[in-house]
Amino acid sequence: MEIWIIGVILLFLLIIARFILEKRNKKLKAKAKEAEDELLKNYKLMLTSARLSMYYYWKKNNIDRLRMGITKIDLDFDDDGVFIEVLLENPGVMIGKGGRHVNGLTEELKKDFKYDKLRIKITEDKTWWDIKKMSYEV
Repeated sequence: MEIWIIGVILLFLLIIARFILEKRNKKLKAKAKEAEDELLKNYKLMLTSARLSMYYYWKKNNIDRLRMGITKIDLDFDDDGVFIEVLLENPGVMIGKGGRHVNGLTEELKKDFKYDKLRIKITEDKTWWDIKKMSYEV
């Protein structure tokens, strides 16, 4: 058999292999996009659920949400479980006397999310200090 015939056959096989791989990559990209969309949807759903659980707990225990000055509520997942970060202007209102409110809220969220390890990190948002300082300077 002549060498040019072998070359044409190999070229034809390479074209077919490339076509098959491109088709497979499109399917894999579509599946990855669907999985990413599903994860994002679940994240948004869990974040909304966490916010609602917090609001119901605060309402049930007559905690003034406006005095807290909620700036941000964020949700993160790791190997241990769920990590909720709450950024507040006045964190003492949410923590409560002796950490009573934070412990109660943690137990409430553990029931809702069904995670054994759920951590809440409460930090103080100091941007309002900068705004207040700027207003005095003007």
